[in-house]
Amino acid sequence: MLARQAATRANVESLLAGQRLDALLYPSALGRPPVIGAENIASNCRLSAGTGLPAIAIPAGFTVRGLPVGVELMGAAFSEPRLLALAHGWEQAAQPRQAPLSTPPLVNGQPPATQSGSARIAAGKAGATLNWRYDPLNARLTVTARVTGSGQHAPVALALHRSSDGKPGPVLAQLLGPGARSGQADLRLDARARADFAAGRLYATLHTTGQPLGAGRVILAPR
Repeated sequence: MLARQAATRANVESLLAGQRLDALLYPSALGRPPVIGAENIASNCRLSAGTGLPAIAIPAGFTVRGLPVGVELMGAAFSEPRLLALAHGWEQAAQPRQAPLSTPPLVNGQPPATQSGSARIAAGKAGATLNWRYDPLNARLTVTARVTGSGQHAPVALALHRSSDGKPGPVLAQLLGPGARSGQADLRLDARARADFAAGRLYATLHTTGQPLGAGRVILAPR
């Protein structure tokens, strides 16, 4: 094992010196990064570990699916200062990092403030009043609701949905059910729901006895 490492190291150092190279550049892993919880079947590059030569991993960008990828710079023995300079120069020139979607942009250099709003559904003699509060720092959306109506206009459900291309979408939360006059939902929005909320694609639908498929709807969106 040690003999093989010494031979590999000698070959790499000979290549660096013969070609007058500061470093070798290669992918940190031979495959796309797996999603959280999935098995990682891609092998990591082990050239640095197999030679004992210094290397530094740097961000290279993102795949078409938005997953991060990186590369390594490996140099000759005791070339750490040069590798650090190359890595710093690359990051300053390429700016390959992107903040996660869950990181909200600063407002005048300060964290964004909690947002709030209200909306109303008027459907004949039935109605619903919704008040919402959104904390962008932890993607927490709290919605409270009150409904009115009786007989054929009696509310039977009030639900929060996510739309897709302007069409009805899945239910994110049921704010209240049959017989209830008030309700609340406390949600931690995932990346998809955060994007939909910002784009005005979250909406509430009121269902009544006479119109069980939906008597009216209103969009919830940040100002």
